[in-house]
Amino acid sequence: MKKIGFTDEMLHSIPLLGKGQHNVFEDAGLPGLKMVIFANRKFFVHIPRLGDPRYKFRWVVGEFPAVLTEEAREAARCFNANVAKAIGLGGESGGDRSGKAAGPTLADTIADDVRALPMRRHNKRTAGDQQFIKRNIQDRSVNLLLDRAISDITVADARSLIEAIARRRDVAKASSSLVKLRTMCNWAMRPERRDTYRLYANPFAQITGRYRIAVEERPAPGMTS
Repeated sequence: MKKIGFTDEMLHSIPLLGKGQHNVFEDAGLPGLKMVIFANRKFFVHIPRLGDPRYKFRWVVGEFPAVLTEEAREAARCFNANVAKAIGLGGESGGDRSGKAAGPTLADTIADDVRALPMRRHNKRTAGDQQFIKRNIQDRSVNLLLDRAISDITVADARSLIEAIARRRDVAKASSSLVKLRTMCNWAMRPERRDTYRLYANPFAQITGRYRIAVEERPAPGMTS
């Protein structure tokens, strides 16, 4: 991979490739920011270097020249800062948890996502999804993160929420909740929305189905303590 100092003029001068080919260049000015050249398009892609092999992110910043070099660099710097905060690297994680949420809360984001469900072409279970979210994710007796800014939720917070749903409901509902929350964050991170929600990294994306569930011991049928 070639490392070069990106400028708008230089990126304009790089020719497009033949069908089925692609090439990648990395910006010398910002580690992790790359330009991917295809047959008919050029994209900025950012892969932050976090210094922790457990966390890997790949974010498509935007298509060039709709997104220019300095805009891509600034977006990538914001992404780095938000990812570091989300996974608790370098400085305080989770923001100010005692005061008013800085930006839309998790409750706000869920409500917006639920309202948008009927407008999605591939969603054939809108009513069922809305009921599931209301019963399992919007229940304040289970979800203690609803008043937290969505941008302040860390990977540890997200894992704790899924484990709480598993304890209070069951593992199957926890798994479904994880899928829905992960999808919701991806929706909120779309280019046209990510600045509104201040969300540049998905805290639910790093959680697998192998989360730990604290199960209470119960006596076997017919036995009493």
